[in-house]
Amino acid sequence: MRVWLALLLCCWMLAAQATEQALDGTHPRMDLAPVLSVLEDPTATLTADAVAALPATHLRATVATDFILGYSRSAFWYHATLRNSASDTHDYWLEVGDARLHDVSAHIQQQGQWHHAQAGAAYPVAERPITAHSAVFPVRLAPGEVVQVYVRVVSPTALNTRFVLWDPTAFRAAEARENLIDGILFGGLLLVVGYNAFIALSVRERSFLYLALGALFFLINQIALRGYGAQYLWPGTPLWARASMAPTLMLATALIIFFQRRMLQTATLTPRWDRALMAMGWALLVLVPIGAWVDYRFAARAFNWIGLAGMVAFVVVSVIGYRNRLRAMGLYVLASLVLVFSTTPVTLLAMGLTIDPERLRWVPVAGMLLTMLLWSYALHAHFSQLQKAREQAQDALLAQQGSEQVRLERTVLERTDQLRDALARANAANRGKSLLLAHISHDLRAPVATILGYARQWRQQAVGHAAPAAIERNAHYQMSLIEDLLDYACVELDEAVLYPQTGDLPDFLTDIGADARQLAEQADLRCELALDTGLPRQVVADFKRLRQALMNLLSNAVKFTPHGGIALRVTVVAQSPASCQLLFEVEDTGIGLSAEALQRIFEPFELGPAPGQPSGVGLGLAISSHYLKLMGSSLQVQSQPGQGSRFHFTLSLPVMDAPAA
Repeated sequence: MRVWLALLLCCWMLAAQATEQALDGTHPRMDLAPVLSVLEDPTATLTADAVAALPATHLRATVATDFILGYSRSAFWYHATLRNSASDTHDYWLEVGDARLHDVSAHIQQQGQWHHAQAGAAYPVAERPITAHSAVFPVRLAPGEVVQVYVRVVSPTALNTRFVLWDPTAFRAAEARENLIDGILFGGLLLVVGYNAFIALSVRERSFLYLALGALFFLINQIALRGYGAQYLWPGTPLWARASMAPTLMLATALIIFFQRRMLQTATLTPRWDRALMAMGWALLVLVPIGAWVDYRFAARAFNWIGLAGMVAFVVVSVIGYRNRLRAMGLYVLASLVLVFSTTPVTLLAMGLTIDPERLRWVPVAGMLLTMLLWSYALHAHFSQLQKAREQAQDALLAQQGSEQVRLERTVLERTDQLRDALARANAANRGKSLLLAHISHDLRAPVATILGYARQWRQQAVGHAAPAAIERNAHYQMSLIEDLLDYACVELDEAVLYPQTGDLPDFLTDIGADARQLAEQADLRCELALDTGLPRQVVADFKRLRQALMNLLSNAVKFTPHGGIALRVTVVAQSPASCQLLFEVEDTGIGLSAEALQRIFEPFELGPAPGQPSGVGLGLAISSHYLKLMGSSLQVQSQPGQGSRFHFTLSLPVMDAPAA
């Protein structure tokens, strides 16, 4: 018996010893979990010297649950021994956890000396050893050198960690791929926000507003959780990193609950569940300031339990609505199931109840995007059915009026005149809203096309270093369109106005050329950008409207050119110290236009003879021509069938400085 006890004790002591990790520089990514040992510090007061001086038996070998600890006030020390078995010096980057970890410090004992570094959401990006979304620390190993690495992790957020030793080049490549995927998903959420905000302001329906705001706060939450906020939006204010994580998700969940109540009519359909949903929504609103400024751990734990209860409530009320034959309820049930299956594992992960965080990286944002799209489509179907019911009621009323015409001829005639007036006003209002929706839809589609182009390049492993910047530039452009929509839809439909501002003309045209080149490469076309050397540097113009006009012309040139190329040329026609006159030309070697097509090419909804299946709604040239008229110019075209087309216009712009060098 004593022999067995001795053997068990020896096995336990061996398990408590961390295995040494040999490094030869041939692996771009290594998971250090098998060689780590861990120590919990309940008081969070131990130092690196104190931990290093402890007997080896105080640290135990890690298991899977040691990297998913949920919420804890303790500090956790992780230890690893690294040895360079190669014959030359190697540099590595040690990545610890994700961007939500608050305070991560690395203590490296190398040649008898300590090297300390700190990272995490509690520190500005400029103070971190390596600029990255997560906590990353550099480790340099000389030939045959052995170092001791101690990492201390303490955070009010969920303690979900991972320890990966990267080759720096491989780390940046993986980071670029993650940025590209995040950019595509975030762009989809922006589309959901803009679409529902526009519909909310157009039809004066709060359900769309709740959905738009819920998607917006969820987008902000994901930007904060993935480290983009700390790196780009508030790099010098770490306080916002914690305040923008759980509180924004609480706001998003509360708004989604209010959306469900209104769309499913729970107040009349199922009062008990309605009171439960109302209590959950207000409880989440109360937790927002607590999580932001008082006790993050308490608020996060409470939110997780309320969130799980909310998932159950969503499914139950959706099924009740489906059984009561509410409109579009099949889509609501499907959306609720998608929401449950995409968010429940992440909630359990935050509570320390699951052990596979790597597979859940894009699950919440992709699931929420799909849920939002299903809800948006269901809302659209719901109101389309309501509109159809109204139209059927109007038809029935008109038929009844016709049958009673003999008996109530005078009354019917008077009533018919009133109905015709009301119907004319309603049709005029609907046409205005439809025209506005068509313009905005066309403008929102242009940046998405660029983003999708880079996404295709990524799938083909051909993405370049310019892809993240281009995606961010088009996303910012799309965000500006959405902001204009929110301001523009607050008033009655009116003519567009210009907002001129001072800007760098050569840089602006270079960006236009880059986007045009990307579109041309997708269609295997050449793209030429010719800028006059005498272009002024700083001019005053409405760059957003000018960009829309030029991109409409360039995208049309690509669409109607099966082979050959396109060109954008900008020439100085006349110049004075205060202004300049520029000639903009967009040429292509495409299929050209007939004389009949030239007469109606600038009319709205007019589609040109594109090869293959026509695309678009025929608004590009009409929009471009309208914007250029506001700028005091006129869009002209010369074209013949089979010989390509040339669109050009002359624009006078105030000059703020000397010509560009």
